[in-house]
Amino acid sequence: MERMAAPLSEVVSILLRESHIKPTTATKGGAKISLGNVAVAMFDCLRAMHDNGNLFIDVKPENFMLASASSASNKKKEVSVGSRIRLIDFGLVERYGDMSTSKHRENMHPDAMLVGTPTYASLNIMEGHTPSRRDDLEALGYVICELILMFASSSSSSSSSVAAAAATSSKRKTKKEEEDEGVHVLPWSKATSDSELKVIKSREMDASQRLKSKLFQGLKSVGSEGVMNTYFTKVRGLGYSESPDYDDIRGNLIKLVVTITEGEKHKEKPPTKSHMGRRQSGRRKHDEDEEDDCDSDDSVKVIDENAINRGTKMQKVSKSTMTSGGVGTNSVAARRTNTSKGPAPSTREISTQTDVIDDDNTTSMDWEPVDDTAASDDDEKVKGVLKLCITEGPHIGHEIPFGGDLLGTVCVGKDPASRAKDVIKFAIKKDTHASSVHAKFVINSKSKVPSVKVFDMASTGCITSVNGTALPSGKSRQAFVGDKIMCGESVFEIRKA
Repeated sequence: MERMAAPLSEVVSILLRESHIKPTTATKGGAKISLGNVAVAMFDCLRAMHDNGNLFIDVKPENFMLASASSASNKKKEVSVGSRIRLIDFGLVERYGDMSTSKHRENMHPDAMLVGTPTYASLNIMEGHTPSRRDDLEALGYVICELILMFASSSSSSSSSVAAAAATSSKRKTKKEEEDEGVHVLPWSKATSDSELKVIKSREMDASQRLKSKLFQGLKSVGSEGVMNTYFTKVRGLGYSESPDYDDIRGNLIKLVVTITEGEKHKEKPPTKSHMGRRQSGRRKHDEDEEDDCDSDDSVKVIDENAINRGTKMQKVSKSTMTSGGVGTNSVAARRTNTSKGPAPSTREISTQTDVIDDDNTTSMDWEPVDDTAASDDDEKVKGVLKLCITEGPHIGHEIPFGGDLLGTVCVGKDPASRAKDVIKFAIKKDTHASSVHAKFVINSKSKVPSVKVFDMASTGCITSVNGTALPSGKSRQAFVGDKIMCGESVFEIRKA
């Protein structure tokens, strides 16, 4: 098995270093760095998938990696970074045609489910079309744009040279710095709901408005807007079942060049690592103007109706049922105070693409009753380890802290108090697709990386899913900070408290 050495984002630092080592690439206007080989390497990976009748579906930076230079080496010539590009994680691969008839599968528009990662998903998929070859290629275009914008930010350091940009980009970060970085590169990366993301992406990609597009302004700053404009025109002009002209599209991509200039000043914060979108599939929102006011870790205002003068201190959850309306001494409602800051940075360390974990001692309604223990209202310093933030659905904006000084188990559903004991109970009464007792979240805070065991407890055939993967009834799956769990229409995101 071939050894992977680095994420796709390392392409930026590698090419910046090469541009410094080989000054012949520099011109009076700066250093011209060819990104064409990297772009066509990713393109060729998808083309190979399509040639075999498959769609990749989840095209995003996370799913491209660089093989180690030694495994990709050729003794007769130097190894290019493009030759090290590899496509990984085939969990959402689908056939786009019928193997027996060779016909393209039917387009379920407008009722097809949103699959893949919304940040990089094509506009057609976000509008309810079934994925096809054109959508893999459009998503690839967004991944390439993200790399280009990272180069643009590298050149934005005032009074810095190309060499300095390379040194900054290649500086090794600690794991915590990488976790906390969470930089948003694409103009719609900060969107807090799928509907908001779609609105921004549609506006940015409107061919008639590209002079005002922040995305294309960023591409233009490094001289790449021409190639990418042609790329998106060709790809977005394809019909649902139409076969792309791969040779033509590839011939355009190979021309991709970014120009790193000295002394430019840009307003954007220089990103050095792409924000990796997460796999998500679920019910699509039809209200495009809906605002997502789910809070982030750094922009939260806590409202406690019975302790309004205590600032933002949180009381320990008592044995009373936590209701969705925020009524009661143990209820905490949170709202975003500044939506421009975007969602909380990802701190996820490992993938959740694991096999379903069976719990032999757990059935779909098997609870172990324990006496309730009420908390003291005078204890104002208590805090949880993690929290569940509702990012979609009728109860959007609510938070449920748990673990640490609080109870370590959360039960959600229309009427969780009917069965669960010695747990934090959160009622999602407005969720018409939720079961009475829908899901149970059990925190494991003993390890260095806090995780949550998610149990599907639905008794009415309702689905519980982790990052778009449905859990069989009564089964469980490990989830980590940044993962999303869908219960009915409600989506809970795990965040640090």
